Amino acid sequence: MRLALAYAAGGALWIVVSTTVIQTDIADPLTRWMVTIAKGLAFVAVTSVVLLALLRRRAGALTRAVAAQERLVSVAEQAFNPIILTDTQGTIEYVNAAFERLTGYAREEVIGQNPRILGSGVQSDAFYRDMWAALAAGQAWRGSFVNRRKDGTLYTADEIISPLRDATGRVTHYAARQHDVTTEREAEAREVRRARERSLVGEALGRLSTQVAPEEIAQAICDHVVRLSDVALAVLLTFEHDGDAATLGATSADGRVLKHHRVPAQRSQELWSRALAGPWVEMWNQPPGHPYHAVITELGVRAHAYAPIQIGSAVVGVLAVGSADPGAIEVLTAHLPALVEFAAIGGALLAPSLAAWATASGAQEVIRALIAERAFRPVFQPIVELARGDVVGYEALTRFNDGAPPDAMFAAAEAAGLGLELEAATLGEALAAAGSLPLGPWLELNASPSFVLAGEPLAGLLGAVRRPLVLELTEHEAVTDYATLRGAIGRLGPEVRFAVDDAGAGFASLRHILELRPHIVKLDRALVAGIDADPTRQALVAGMQHFATTTGCTLLAEGVETAAEAAMVASLGVHLAQGYWFARPEPAAEVAGLGSRLPVPSTDPDVQPGPRAVADRIRVSTNDGGLG
Repeated sequence: MRLALAYAAGGALWIVVSTTVIQTDIADPLTRWMVTIAKGLAFVAVTSVVLLALLRRRAGALTRAVAAQERLVSVAEQAFNPIILTDTQGTIEYVNAAFERLTGYAREEVIGQNPRILGSGVQSDAFYRDMWAALAAGQAWRGSFVNRRKDGTLYTADEIISPLRDATGRVTHYAARQHDVTTEREAEAREVRRARERSLVGEALGRLSTQVAPEEIAQAICDHVVRLSDVALAVLLTFEHDGDAATLGATSADGRVLKHHRVPAQRSQELWSRALAGPWVEMWNQPPGHPYHAVITELGVRAHAYAPIQIGSAVVGVLAVGSADPGAIEVLTAHLPALVEFAAIGGALLAPSLAAWATASGAQEVIRALIAERAFRPVFQPIVELARGDVVGYEALTRFNDGAPPDAMFAAAEAAGLGLELEAATLGEALAAAGSLPLGPWLELNASPSFVLAGEPLAGLLGAVRRPLVLELTEHEAVTDYATLRGAIGRLGPEVRFAVDDAGAGFASLRHILELRPHIVKLDRALVAGIDADPTRQALVAGMQHFATTTGCTLLAEGVETAAEAAMVASLGVHLAQGYWFARPEPAAEVAGLGSRLPVPSTDPDVQPGPRAVADRIRVSTNDGGLG
């Protein structure tokens, strides 16, 4: 018997068996039976060999197929983009790790579910009909979805869905690959929004004029603002000389006529205080007594944005804008840059009218009476060394008896031509009251560049003072001649050190620092607010601390209102701070009663310089780059 195995193309196994008859005629039945048995055994042996070879071949092919499948799964699992596999009914059979990262769903939560689990309600029924029509026709589909993550937030994904076919060409599954384009779409939307906003701002600039009444200017600004997307209400308020805010213009998106009102004193003070720190957004939660409560409720306003209106650095009003959108906070935050631009237009166009109003409305008489009656009082706020809480200084501030915001009153006095007189009166009262304060810490006084340049009035007030002094240069006006100002500061004597206010805010603070080389640079509240949770603010303050170290000045963080803010500025190397968290401005006797040391967040004294070292640095440093 002779056997041969041959493999044809395509891998089929063929068996060629040839036999040779050894003896064709066997008479003996037993012998014939044994030969037959032998042939059968030979056939079984051959068949076994063939089957074993076939099984080995099939096992090798199966192993290779499994390895290929594992590689495909590995590729899918490590893919950057989400991948979804469904059957033809849309039931999810597989998702990769990228899907889990993007959506927040674990695969166990979605396998067996329909992709509708990601539905956001943004796509229409027609959208889905078109998609399924293409898939049913065996075609790939490409489009964009707005889907909802497990946590409820939305994301936008470009998606390609492809039919998968078996060997017969029948569609058995659908494979979808998503690409998260949320950031790109948001950027595109921002550009479109900013383009529209710039168009509206440009249109407002082209149409408005200082030659019309301030009420017309304010109304025109409000009319433009309500054309911004998802804005329901715009109100332009100005602060009167008594500190109360009053409506100068108001518009709603539905065109209703809004009456002009005066805002209650407490709310006016809140608006003023917040406006000093710059623009902000807040949820609407005002009580029924608010003059616009009814219309705001009818419009469904959920949140407001506020942009201060300034003349120079003085806050003279606020542009208030409301939105009824469910995402009102996000909508208004996105509009803030445009609102700030509109507020700047308002400040520029209203400046002549408000200055004229200051004189025409009897502001001079009001200021003169206020000075004559001494209708104000000095208060003092401790300046604290952050390492151990030692009080190293006191800033003198002014509070007016009628509750008027100080900046508004000083701005009104300047507009009425009585700015220097009011500064001299308030500084005189502060110096007299400071006699009740401990003599060790320095006294910080606020003075405008004009008052410093005036020379004798300020020099006469400071001449009799027998304690360390720091003069804080305010930003109520621009400085046009730094050389002359440096000379005026130098003539006050080497014992008078000076500080620059509002670093990080205002139009001139950074140039003040570069031109005047102050001994103390005060970080504005806008930089300090929330710094414990804001890496950007932290980086900026760290950079300014490096600048301070290099130039020999000292940073002072003002407006510190929480322990976390205090701890963060201390960790960034800022040595001095003041703010409500340490103590509010109070009369001299009450501040003196606080003692010489205030609580501070826990710090390591071995790392931070001691309080005396910081105090001495301010008092006696020659400050080579300064004016001493």
